[in-house]
Amino acid sequence: VEAAPRFAPAALALTANMALAGLIFWFGKQVIHRLGAAGTTVLSKVANLFLAAISVMMIRQGVLGMLAG
Repeated sequence: VEAAPRFAPAALALTANMALAGLIFWFGKQVIHRLGAAGTTVLSKVANLFLAAISVMMIRQGVLGMLAG
């Protein structure tokens, strides 16, 4: 029973992310139609920028962790 409080936020986050991804896939054609070609390109570039920032942060934390010992 001790592990349940620590496990609950992760399970909730996983469920929310899966639901959001499902909705995006379900309504994908409508979203692309509304955004158009330019909007889709902009959204793609912004998503790529966020992913690049996350990867730089993870690499930086790993390098700093290795240097710290």
